[in-house]
Amino acid sequence: MKSTPRKFKLTHYQEKGPFTIHLSPDQSNAMFGRGGFLVHGDNAEVNHTASEGCIIMPRLARIELARGGMLKVIERPEPKPIRA
Repeated sequence: MKSTPRKFKLTHYQEKGPFTIHLSPDQSNAMFGRGGFLVHGDNAEVNHTASEGCIIMPRLARIELARGGMLKVIERPEPKPIRA
């Protein structure tokens, strides 16, 4: 199944932490009722458990994004469970 890239407007969202970015979906996106996406950093353990659906990026990547970098969001299908 091929996924269509989605377009988002990026805005700073400092209330949630330094270099947190809010992703506002373009009206052309098929969002299937989903929303509230952020780009933010990981937790202190850096084990990618700081989020349940947001995009986790290191600080330097978020700084680059905030300066006008490009973010292409492609939804990845859920992996199929392995049957024993």
